[in-house]
This record gives sequence, C-alpha cells and structure tokens, in this order.
Amino acid sequence: MFAVLLICFPLMGLAQSMPLTDKPCGPICAHSRSAERWTRATLDAESLHTYDQLSLILQVSVEDGDFPMVAIATIDLVARETLAAIPFNAEGLSISEVTVNGQVTAYSHVLDTLHVLRGVAQAETVTVTISYSASPNPNWYDTGFQTAWEHCYTFSEPYGARRWYPCWDQPSDKFSEITMVVETPEHWTLAANGYWQSTTFPHMGRVTHTYYHDRPISPYLVMFAAGNFSNQVFLQNGIEYRYFAWPRSDSMKAAYDWERTPEMVESFSGLFGDYPFAEYGMVMTDIFGGWGAMEHQTFTTYGFNLVDSLRTFEGIVAHELAHQWFGDHLSPVDFRHMWLNEGFATYGDALWNEYLMGDSGLNNYMAQAATYCINEERHNPPSYPVYDPPEERLFGTNVYYKGAWVLHMLRKQLLGDSVFFDVLRDYVATFAGGNVSTQDFIDKVNEHYAGPDVGWFFDQWVFGLSLPVLYFNSMYDNVDHLLWGRVSQLQSGPPYFTFPVVIQHGQNSFTETDTFWVEAGPISEFIISSQSNQARLAPYPSQITLYEPGIVNVPEPHDPLPAAFGLLPAYPNPFNPSVTIPFSLARIANVKLALFDVTGRRITTIFEGFLNPGEHRLHYDAPASLGTGVYLLRAESGGVTMTQKLLLLK
Repeated sequence: MFAVLLICFPLMGLAQSMPLTDKPCGPICAHSRSAERWTRATLDAESLHTYDQLSLILQVSVEDGDFPMVAIATIDLVARETLAAIPFNAEGLSISEVTVNGQVTAYSHVLDTLHVLRGVAQAETVTVTISYSASPNPNWYDTGFQTAWEHCYTFSEPYGARRWYPCWDQPSDKFSEITMVVETPEHWTLAANGYWQSTTFPHMGRVTHTYYHDRPISPYLVMFAAGNFSNQVFLQNGIEYRYFAWPRSDSMKAAYDWERTPEMVESFSGLFGDYPFAEYGMVMTDIFGGWGAMEHQTFTTYGFNLVDSLRTFEGIVAHELAHQWFGDHLSPVDFRHMWLNEGFATYGDALWNEYLMGDSGLNNYMAQAATYCINEERHNPPSYPVYDPPEERLFGTNVYYKGAWVLHMLRKQLLGDSVFFDVLRDYVATFAGGNVSTQDFIDKVNEHYAGPDVGWFFDQWVFGLSLPVLYFNSMYDNVDHLLWGRVSQLQSGPPYFTFPVVIQHGQNSFTETDTFWVEAGPISEFIISSQSNQARLAPYPSQITLYEPGIVNVPEPHDPLPAAFGLLPAYPNPFNPSVTIPFSLARIANVKLALFDVTGRRITTIFEGFLNPGEHRLHYDAPASLGTGVYLLRAESGGVTMTQKLLLLK
C-alpha cells in the first residue's frame, strides 16, 4: 500500500498513450481461462484459525451519495476443530439476519465480533449467509466503505475488511474464490477483483455487474469501486488490462500515465516469475484524498491526484504492480511481516527505474531511498526494526525504504544478480498463492547462497535497529605508495555492523575503486597500493550498503606520528613465557620481527607484514620447547634493522 505520497515515494516517470472509452465493459472481459483449477500451497498459516474460509459471495447495493451500502455476504467455511459458535469480525456493521445452510440462526454481535450461535463439527463444511448494511466512513484516510463525488470504493489494509463485510479478518485465512455482485445507478460501472462475468438491469435506473475471482485472496485485498467511470479493456499477451478513470480529460491523462503497465508486467515477469493472475486493472478514486494507492488483488485503487498526463507518478504504478507478486500472490502470515509487502514493492519501483535508465536509474533511486531512511532515524525517533514495527509505524519509512535496501544489499553484497533473481523466482513459485513469513524468505536465500548461513545479515538489517554511521579518513605514504584508510562506526555504541563499503581513491579526481568489508567494531582499517602521488580516498557515491555519513569530526587517528621507525625495550625482560615488543612507525611500512639464538640461528618469525603508522605492541609467547637462555630480537623496516637481547627464564 502507498499511504501518503510525500512520505513514501520519490517522484519518477516518462512515456505514450491509448485512449479510454466511455463504453461499459463488454464480452472481451470474459476471455478464455485455463480450465485447470488453480490452488494455493498448503502452508502452516492455514492452521492459525479454528476454521478455513473457502469462498465468499458479496451481493452489494450502493447509491450515489453518502448512503450506507446494503449487502449480503455468503461464506463457505470448513471447521478445523469442533466449534460451539462461528466467530466473524464485523466492526460497525448493522446485522439484520444470519442463516447457516439456509436456516435462520441466532447470533450475538459485540464490538467488532459477530458470533453465529451454531455448533459445527470438526471437518464439517457450512454456508453462512449474513445480511447487513455498512455506513460510509467519513475519514478518507481510514479503512472501510467510502463514498465520494459520483463514486464509492472500499479499502481494507490492514484490518478494515471487517468494516464493510463480515469475515475472519486476517491475511493468513485466504478465500479460495470470491464473487462480487454490485448493484449501482445505471450510468455507473464497476471495478472489482477478478474478471467480469455479466451485466444485468434489475429495474429502472439500476444496473448489476458481477465479477468472479478464482485465486486465493486475503480478506484485506477484496475490493470494489463503482462510479461514473470511463473504462478501457484490452488483452495483451494473455492478460486482460482494465483502466477505469473519471470521464473526459481525466481518462485521457490516465491512458497516458498507465500505458506502460503491460511493459512493466513483462519486465517484472522476467524477474519474479510469470504474472500470477489473468487480469490487472487500475481505478481512479479519491483514496487518501487522491494522493495514495492500494494494491488490491488484480486491481489497484489509484488516487486521482496521481494522474497528471506527465507520468510523474509512474513509480507508484510500478510499486502497486509489484505488489501483485509480493503482498497479493504471496501474502504475509501476519502484518509483522509487512516489509515482505512494502519493501519488495518499493524495490520493484527501483527495478523499474533500472529498466528505464540502467545502473544510474537504480543507483539514483537507492540514494534517494537512503536519504529517507537516514531522515527517519535522525528526525523521527525512536528507531524501529523492519520486521514487526510498532503499530503506528506499520507503514513507516523503514518498512518501505529500508526494506528495499535490505533486498538491494542482499543482491549487491552477497548473491549477485543471477542468484538474487533465482531466489525471488523460487520464493514466488514455492509459496504461490499462499502466506509467507520473514523466515520463509531467509530459508529460501540460504537454499541458494553458496556461503555461510545468512542469518547474521537479517539480524542486523531486518530484526535489528538503526543504521551504521560512518566516518572515513586516510593517509598516504609517498615512499611505498600505500594509502592507509580507516572507517569509524560512530553510531551510539554496539551493536556494530558488518558490511562492505566501496572506496574511490586517487589524486585530484578519483580514478579507481575498491570494495572493503567493515568489521563489527568501532574501527576498521585497510591499506591500498596506489601509484597516485598524494592519493586520498572517499566513499564511492553509489554504495552497496545503507549507512549515514558521519557528521562528527573524528581526529586523525595517529596524531602526532612518530618521527621514524624505532624499536623500544621489550617487557618484561627477562620473560616467561610471554613478552611484549613495542615499536613505532612513521609511515605505512612492511615490518619483520624475528627471534634468533646467540649463534645466529633463526628460531622463528614473530611477525611480517604491512602496518599503519603509529605506536604498535606485538605479543610473543615462547613455546614450551624453547629453553632458558639469551635470544636476539631483530626488527626490520624500510631498510633499517634494530636488535635487542631477550632473556627467557624458566
């Protein structure tokens, strides 16, 4: 879902057009479909409730104006255990009658729960029919049944389905099929899940449209929008596209703004697997005051202010389309896993930018997304995780944009493009039509990743808090042409993060890049061989890690530096069995420390390698085989050799 445009989405766009018509939906809507029954995966989520909702038929009557919708909901369900009564969520609904298998049945309705007072045996299937009405919600930012100028619509995420039809209002209990029968004023048309079946005229001035959807669908994704819409319906590559917009100039704007949707479907199908449904449509309403959108299954409800004939908001079209895979086809077990919806759909928007503009489109999008994440951490405390955010942050910036960055880092840091998109396609295919958890996705990544378990990655980025705050500094050694670099993590103490950073280095203009892994600690250091005189380094603009640039001035780490290489007295001396060897370096240099006996025979090399400038202390533990006696410690660096005596006493 897109909740508030200015918070959640950067403005992206481009393209061409196809005019809408003002004709009602015709026979093209009932295009041929596979006769094979499509079923969802059997998942643990199905055991989360005492019964399983099987099918839903909603018969609805609406008027033009702020009038209640009058409806009948028919729900087939099968009990998973013996029930004394059948509970439904039904918040604010006015119930007039309930029947079970055609027999009028008593019920109680307290707060948001309707109890149908009829026992059901384990494994028994029953048909519950509930007659009711639902008043319009006057708050167009809220869920339920909404009325507006010459149209009405529904919106349910996360727990608003109960405000306009009775159901078990959890994403884990999907209906296997739904039928939507909506009677409206005669000049109105209907947008709803699935495909158009029929249009009838029950009496003067009224029309009834019927839609049917035969795919598993979570209660919050059921929808309809009815109103004075122009509509365009066409087939392309076996998918039915349906665009509903307000008449005249708005319909022409929508035709242009939405024209590239089939191209998006083709692009995403290559990345995620085939488009999971037979239809896709968009309908213009005043949802969120016209500044938002909602990814109902097979049909996105789209704010009228987002249609401008400039494709300014094409990124939102891409976002809501990506939800058809992530959120609709694969729905969360519960909304603690909302990032599996919103983070994935936001990355879908990023991928559309990559499709249009290549690496620059992707990198620019992710840089803007990083800015949103940094602002959220800096200006909207307290910090909260991507998984299981606080209730008031369920649609927060981190869920959208940090969630997208999780996928970007997974792709760029660990998996690479080929494996990453293999993971996404396998994830979609494995859980097709079902419910998913964060652990399901982690398990799927581990199945494809050749390295160690990726739990550490998700612990710090999905289950953990905050972002790394980084400060970079460097020093160049003109003699050996070595560039020493340091990355400091400045966030307020542990936990520290492990991640790669891309470093650019050179003299005046940065000409080379290298990638280094930062360890989970306050400071990480590295050395680069560089022939550029007085080389320096800086973070590369297009990073593969989400972090905040440090704004605290960190002093140069070795200030003042020693004037020259020097070997200081080792201690303790005599020693047994450990000795500390202090020495100093004026610049980055190779250092070799070795131990000899008094005859000049080499006993061991204690250390050999490059070290940064500054003061150093190395520890040596004499092995049990080394006997009491006098030994010579020899230190070499930059052509200078120094020796001192050590006495081992046992």
